[in-house]
Amino acid sequence: MISLGGLWLCLWCGPWRRWGMVGIVAGFAAMGLTRPPDILIADGGRFVAARAPDGHYFVSADKGEKIVRSFFASETGEALAAWPASGSAAESGLDCAGELCVYTARGRRVAIATGDAALPIKCGGLDAIVSQVPAGFRCRSMMPVIDRIDSWRRGSVALWLDPDDVTVESANESRGDRPWVPHPRPARRPASAGGPDSR
Repeated sequence: MISLGGLWLCLWCGPWRRWGMVGIVAGFAAMGLTRPPDILIADGGRFVAARAPDGHYFVSADKGEKIVRSFFASETGEALAAWPASGSAAESGLDCAGELCVYTARGRRVAIATGDAALPIKCGGLDAIVSQVPAGFRCRSMMPVIDRIDSWRRGSVALWLDPDDVTVESANESRGDRPWVPHPRPARRPASAGGPDSR
């Protein structure tokens, strides 16, 4: 809307050219009304961010995730802090015990696993699971489960927590099925010797 409003201002010469300002103002207003995600997992699970009550994000990421960290900070406009230590639930919204944290916001509870030691995760009392490692299929029929394999297949995945629902959106799905959108598939296993495909 901002771009269309700017073009309208530039292309017309009459008094109606001022209507382009409406598009520009509406575009900026829409940006202000957009709510950043509560949880994001990106780069094949190597980057996870959870939003704190004051708006900034706690980040669990590999040391090589400087570019992803920089892009995320510029997109949200929020400060990024190190993943909280155990026992800091009151100030961060994350109650962590080892490699398993429970994130609470708007009456929803999401388990965030940062390592294999957090698995398996009990499904009861949770509304979603986000994991930096493969989380298996145990809870997938009951709630959204996003792990590093999902992030590899779907691109960055964001979660918004609301009192009545958990909204999940991914980068690849929002861009649609286009030639430039990656849709990675697992490599085929070679046919075993003596199998039907070995002739």
